[in-house]
Amino acid sequence: HVDWKVWARQDRLYVKQFEEETNLRCTLVVDVSASMAYGNGVLNKYEYACTLASSLAYLVLQQHDAIGCVAFDERVRATIPPRSQQNHLQSVIDSLNVHQPREKTATYAVFREVAETFPRRGLMVLVSDLLTSPADTLRGLRLLRQRGHDVIVFHVLDDDELEFPFMGPTRFD
Repeated sequence: HVDWKVWARQDRLYVKQFEEETNLRCTLVVDVSASMAYGNGVLNKYEYACTLASSLAYLVLQQHDAIGCVAFDERVRATIPPRSQQNHLQSVIDSLNVHQPREKTATYAVFREVAETFPRRGLMVLVSDLLTSPADTLRGLRLLRQRGHDVIVFHVLDDDELEFPFMGPTRFD
């Protein structure tokens, strides 16, 4: 970052120092599949993920940055393009309002669609229980990284999934 105009006038090298200000474009990618409906506490995994996503959206909007949202299971259920207006928070919350989570999770197909829908570089925040093929998930995350996006993953689990308190025969769908 040599200041060439100063060098041309004074025959001395000067280095410009600066801080670049950029506008963040953040997209929340929230899993609304049937596995997210599990939970025994005050909030199940789906409600916890929606609360987390809504809180992040609020924080991003308070910084006057753009926030968008994608709700998905086997396919994309809702897409909200990034905007930085304060009243955009309600659009993000409404996109997450699924009455009953359903279907399974298909991460690679969804991530490919997200990468095509949001071609400009930005921050992708995945909120999911990641109960799907690890190979597909990693392949999808790699695709987002190749397209220039920064990726943050929030892995949402219930206490039962960590401690596994089940005794005897138990059926998991």
